[in-house]
Amino acid sequence: MECPKCGSPMAVRTNRQTGSDFLGCTEFPDCRGTRRLTDAGATPTGDPSAPVAECTDRLPKALSPSRAVDFLKCPRMFYEKSVARSVVFQASEASMRGTLAHHALEQVVGLPPAERTPDRAVSFLRPHWEASRDRREQVKLATLPDERIDAMLADAERYVRAWFDIENPTALDPAGVEERVKATLGSAPMAGMIDRIDQTGGTEKRPHLTIVDYKTGKPPGDRFVDEALFPIHVYAAAVATRPGVVVDEVKLIHLGHGTDGIVSRPITPSTNRATTEKFDGIWQDIQTAAKTGSFPCVTGRQCDWCDAKPLCPAWN
Repeated sequence: MECPKCGSPMAVRTNRQTGSDFLGCTEFPDCRGTRRLTDAGATPTGDPSAPVAECTDRLPKALSPSRAVDFLKCPRMFYEKSVARSVVFQASEASMRGTLAHHALEQVVGLPPAERTPDRAVSFLRPHWEASRDRREQVKLATLPDERIDAMLADAERYVRAWFDIENPTALDPAGVEERVKATLGSAPMAGMIDRIDQTGGTEKRPHLTIVDYKTGKPPGDRFVDEALFPIHVYAAAVATRPGVVVDEVKLIHLGHGTDGIVSRPITPSTNRATTEKFDGIWQDIQTAAKTGSFPCVTGRQCDWCDAKPLCPAWN
């Protein structure tokens, strides 16, 4: 799981004074992010396969890449978040930091090239936080002490400024920024938002594109690269359904890690076919789950910070 402060992986540690377990950032002492382990050592005693009522009429009209990943991680979490909508999943400091950084980069790229400076970019951070802090998903964050809020904003600023060491914003002329994309992949209706689309070649009628996504966590290890790339591969497959469009590459830019934080992969027709097949398979599995009421729980350490845990049959 990700550290709420820096996005790095976390590990179980023991408090020397109390003997209790907690999750600590693996980047300690550079980062002192922690998460609480509720009922440390506890095991679920309920029925993780407890069914729900048929809910085909309540499924989302379209599936985003992030919701597809939710289903893969834990079908029950997907059900509570996207079907029953029984609980408002709260933003963490780490996720909000990413949201703020994304907003700042979106805004600064929309300015004339000469105005795309680090100071101008970070000027968008606090106003966006103030404008969004009253949303339902920000309830917990909004009650944090001012020093925690300031630290979150400072972290977001650090990542935004780091972007200027990775790319030259004055040279960018994106074909799309924060662009909403809709497509049908196989039988699956897909919809989502792309951070940036760059035209890297081709012509006006037949553009060659690169799909770009910003990240504020650590770059994935070799074992997890395919998993990390799956959502952006879905976007590539979706954009490639447009007439005359060729998607050549996808690129994840992990802010704060310099050029070492860039993870890119070429895109080919066979890549898109494989992605479409996988995404369509997830959608079909969701439809089957909705018909049968089978959204099983996948339990583990991630349960300790899942907002649906109080409703989860595996724990109750």
